Amino acid sequence: MAAQLKRRLGLYAVFTVSIGAMIGSGIFVLPGLAFEVGGASMILAYFIAGLIVFPAALAQSEMSTAMPRAGGAYLYIDMAMGPMMGTIAGLGVWFSLVFKSAFALQGLGLYVGLFTDIDVLTLGLAIGVALLVLNLIGIKESGRIQAILVSTVLVLLLLFVGGGATFVESSFYHPFFPTGFSGLMATAALVFVSYAGVTKVASLAEEVSNPARTLPTAILTSLLIMMFVYPMVTYVMVGVTPADVLAGDLTPLATASEYIFPSWVVTIVAIVGVLALASMANAGLLASSRYPFAMARRKLAPSMFTKVGAKSGTPTLSVILTGAVLLALVAFFPVFELAKLASAFQALVLAMICVAQIAFRSSKLWWYRPKFEAPGYPVVPAIGILACLLLITQLGASSILGALGIILFGLFWYAVYGRSRAIKESAFRESVRQQGMSRILQLVTEELADDHRKVAVVSSREGNDASTLGIARPMAGTAENEVVRLLDPDADLAAKIAEYDPDLLISSVTNREIHQGEHLPADRDVALLTGRQPGKINKIAVLGSGGPFDVLKISLAVKIAESEGASIRFVHVLDPSVSRTQVRALEKFHADLGELVGVQSESMVIESMDLLVALTQAVEDTDLAIIGATKGRHFFTDLIDRIVARVEAPILLVRVADRDEPTSVRGLFDRYIGGRMGGADAQHGSSPKT
Repeated sequence: MAAQLKRRLGLYAVFTVSIGAMIGSGIFVLPGLAFEVGGASMILAYFIAGLIVFPAALAQSEMSTAMPRAGGAYLYIDMAMGPMMGTIAGLGVWFSLVFKSAFALQGLGLYVGLFTDIDVLTLGLAIGVALLVLNLIGIKESGRIQAILVSTVLVLLLLFVGGGATFVESSFYHPFFPTGFSGLMATAALVFVSYAGVTKVASLAEEVSNPARTLPTAILTSLLIMMFVYPMVTYVMVGVTPADVLAGDLTPLATASEYIFPSWVVTIVAIVGVLALASMANAGLLASSRYPFAMARRKLAPSMFTKVGAKSGTPTLSVILTGAVLLALVAFFPVFELAKLASAFQALVLAMICVAQIAFRSSKLWWYRPKFEAPGYPVVPAIGILACLLLITQLGASSILGALGIILFGLFWYAVYGRSRAIKESAFRESVRQQGMSRILQLVTEELADDHRKVAVVSSREGNDASTLGIARPMAGTAENEVVRLLDPDADLAAKIAEYDPDLLISSVTNREIHQGEHLPADRDVALLTGRQPGKINKIAVLGSGGPFDVLKISLAVKIAESEGASIRFVHVLDPSVSRTQVRALEKFHADLGELVGVQSESMVIESMDLLVALTQAVEDTDLAIIGATKGRHFFTDLIDRIVARVEAPILLVRVADRDEPTSVRGLFDRYIGGRMGGADAQHGSSPKT
């Protein structure tokens, strides 16, 4: 069993981690670059970027209270959309946070260089090692340092705004949109990475005290505060700094301070910049180190990353790996460019977070019970998805290609390592499954209400059609006179079928005529009675409930049961590796069917590696078994032949008409809902795992 992290972080510590992940480069480095792109409109661009982040922040706040576990965005996307998308999200968010933390460490040198001659690279590596050791010591100690750093930075930023507001020059704000709307959005895309840390605090959910209250409060409060702190600080920067000086400046806060305060205050600002960037680097290391831990739990990374230090309560190997990558980036890579590339993937991940919320809500999973429900669903997450995707288009081709590179690496890692190990159940699968089951219930209701179905019986050579007629008459409902007998085999069979135009053809198959079904048209619903002839029917087994052929199977079973006074057993055979969620969903579906059909019924969900053994046990005490046949003209496969030979009960083999239905719906039913005896499974002659 994977080790559990300890809940040691309170509200203020979590709040400061979230603020710390945002307050570094977004204030101390990026404004000069943003001004170069959009001029004074960068003030508004920061606010717009925060608005775009807000839907994902709401979604993550909700999901974190339903799943307060380490992993954050990766965990939610993995559980919502499956392990492949989870792998992409986990690796991408991990890399982008490490990139951003490394960028913060390099930014330290920019500010330290204002008042010391210490080598930038040496200082960055030294601080990186110190932060790594701090995180290995323990989350509580790291959280305390984070709280002190962020509190200091916030106080001094407020002093900067208060002291500089009286020095602003109104002429410095004109023109406000020098590059138009496109420049405004390009600037919003550039500064978007400033907010990336707000949702990453959810990766610490397993270490948070009272997560149901703490996480939504910390995430949303920190975002709202920064949505006003960024515009206020940049308002003063633009108002006190000449445009030619501010554009492209990599220490904009210190530069702006020179126009407001004496030199000793500027030195304090530079020190604050060091603290802020150290805070950001620490927050990034703290959050990003939880992603390998969470991925290992979901079997998408080696299990060694789940080990937690006995004293520190932190995922030791995960912290070491993240810290090592961080130091390597500081030493050898142009991290600033990588941080810019990471913003494109951050926007994509935030869009995926909104999709995950929709998947969880629509799936109605029994265990998804968030303590906080985000308002505005589903409009707000839909807007968030569109806004994030549109923002990506403003980042330029190189950033988009960089994000695609991370996606390809995620796909490669999943294909090589994760595919055979991953937990493959997801809220998306469950959502599709639930919607499919609801659709089946709706169609069964409509089918059972139809009392005017035209049914034709194709007689056997022996002319012994009593059992076949006994099945056909209930299907015709009140219109028994519409049950007719057609000669079989007969050269005019196709013409007679076309003339009578029945909705359902029913026939029996003798051993000598095992492939008779091939002569029946594929554009009609067909039921073939195989094996021995049924006598008195007291119990009917419907095999493979949950697939696209089930409407006809269930309606046949119900009408025969009503006519014979019989009961129904809904049977579904699953691979033992399926999740408890799928088993419970099928049991509930069977219960809903039982309430709908109005006859006595029972549920039997069997987990077995041996399909034939499971089916034999399921029908050994029944008088009729109904299963799905293949799609198209051919009824029988090796699987069907083995079932007929093995099962003693008479079998009614059902094939639905080959109608022009939306293939996506049928495909989703087959893949996510149908069991190992659905029509699609029989068609392939095998029993694939679900």
